[in-house]
Amino acid sequence: MKLPNIAIKFLQIGSVVLASLSCYTIFTDISRADINTIAQKLPSPPVPQIPNPPLSNPESIWQRVRIVHNIKAHWGPIYALTFSPDGKYLASGGTDIDTKIRLWNPIKGNKLRTINAHSNRVLALAITPDNLTIASGSEDSTLKIWSLKNGKLSRMLTHEFNNILSLAITPDGQTLVTGGLDGIKLIDLKTERLLYNRVPLAQPIVYAVAISRNGQILATGGRDRTIQLWNIQTSQFLGTIPGHQGAITSLAFSPDGNTLVSSSYDHTVKVWNLATRRSFTLVGHQNIVNSVAVHPDGRTVVSAGRDGVRIWDLGTGQQVRSLAIDTDWVQTVAFSPDGNLLATGAFDGKLKIWEGINKDIPVELGQKKQGGN
Repeated sequence: MKLPNIAIKFLQIGSVVLASLSCYTIFTDISRADINTIAQKLPSPPVPQIPNPPLSNPESIWQRVRIVHNIKAHWGPIYALTFSPDGKYLASGGTDIDTKIRLWNPIKGNKLRTINAHSNRVLALAITPDNLTIASGSEDSTLKIWSLKNGKLSRMLTHEFNNILSLAITPDGQTLVTGGLDGIKLIDLKTERLLYNRVPLAQPIVYAVAISRNGQILATGGRDRTIQLWNIQTSQFLGTIPGHQGAITSLAFSPDGNTLVSSSYDHTVKVWNLATRRSFTLVGHQNIVNSVAVHPDGRTVVSAGRDGVRIWDLGTGQQVRSLAIDTDWVQTVAFSPDGNLLATGAFDGKLKIWEGINKDIPVELGQKKQGGN
């Protein structure tokens, strides 16, 4: 991703510049790693093509959005959301008074299935690339694998876990990564063999894990306020990126793998270019940021927290818009694979599905739909 021109002259002298929406800097303190070597393995990022008419580019539809579905999905906070790679399913995970997984048709907004999943909060969900299997992690310290087609339990992995807080699956569908109170684990999904286990001594809690699109780099973040990078194929530790002043809550890679976006308890969203070691901060949130997601176009980012939802253009570093919130804080967000829909899950159990719209289409609320058991 190419950084905004306004940032380049300041990046060259290594200064930090505070703007109304963003600040830019160079991160050079990457320990025990040569990120440039890793970057050479990644495809070159495309040069953004920005037409003159501001509403003619694909990203501009997110300047105006509408709710297409407003669903009371759970009887407590929604902590996890994920779309299936084919876009046919949207899965949501509930809290301690509603410890179920619910599967939805994101287009029609109807519930497809309810899975009685865990005995405590469902905190993490991940769907395999073949659209056949969904993995769930819980505060009950169990990791379960379910059939996406019929909702039946396929297996429960028996490795010792301690409150699974985040999950990710490699693009080839072979490796499952967990993050939790006991660090990170890499598990072979086919054989269920534990490939790697790391429990940091100082601050073991890992809140977020993310895998690059080419399956080479694993990023983790947690209570120690740093991002850690790993070669997922060899389990080699590549380095640490400092910068946040609070615990890291969420991580997301851009489609080309060169850019990593992070959110934090420090009320910020940071954007890290791993190839150039340049970064900038998206400033606008006034409270904890719980979740971030990168649009399939690689240029649009959504962030959500205790003060609502914000949509950003990474090409300019500017906020495209914020979404009006009539509910408790938003806990999790996800874009559909085709980029047409945005799902948000809130603390009061409401699941909202939004779409970006053309300026000629009126903004109207979609029909409210109620969840259930």
